[in-house]
Amino acid sequence: MKEIHFTEIDSTNLYLKKHYSELDDLDIVDALHQNAGKGRMSRVWEDSSGENLLFSLLIKDKNLFPEFGSLSLLAASSIMSTLKGLGLSGVSVKWPNDVMVNGKKICGILLESVSLGSEMQALIIGIGLNVNQNEFEDLPNATSIYLEAKTGYEINALRELVYTNVRNDILMLKMGDKSYLDRIRQANFLISKQIDFTHNGDSVTGFVRGIDDDNRLIVEVKNELLHLSTGEVTFHKG
Repeated sequence: MKEIHFTEIDSTNLYLKKHYSELDDLDIVDALHQNAGKGRMSRVWEDSSGENLLFSLLIKDKNLFPEFGSLSLLAASSIMSTLKGLGLSGVSVKWPNDVMVNGKKICGILLESVSLGSEMQALIIGIGLNVNQNEFEDLPNATSIYLEAKTGYEINALRELVYTNVRNDILMLKMGDKSYLDRIRQANFLISKQIDFTHNGDSVTGFVRGIDDDNRLIVEVKNELLHLSTGEVTFHKG
């Protein structure tokens, strides 16, 4: 399992999209700065050079391709466990792909696939974890390990800890272990919250009741339970 390091790159996800055929399962590419990083729904991911952990992990094991819906939450669970291990409190996961600390976003995850024709070739998990950045211009809902723990962390040491945890959780998933879901459910940021979203073209308001065994968000709308997949729901701001 290789690790490829860059000082600056357009996007670690883009790098893996271009070079996946030359790399192996669970290889990782990281960068001190991305000048074209993005998050879910093509949102721009902003980072301060050298202060955060920005990386993408390649999955080529075809047995995991059907687990596409699991991997964002699994990665979020890995990051959450790492942060708790560092002593941070108030850590939770906001379905489907954000890690929160005391109500603020500390980590975003972007899952993408690579296909040739109709055949999937690889999955890519992109992760941006705010580490030592202490200012977030125009991002009032962002935080970092430094801001929460009141101390800085050496990026290289944290990198190896995170990589080990994420890879180990993926290896557990390969063996059929889905205990990450229990960890997510115990720290579900959205549980019991009222959310506004668009579903099948309609604006809907509902209350979050949980996450099912297929990683779908369970939302109660007018006494009916909806099970929402990431591709069929768009959250409104708030």
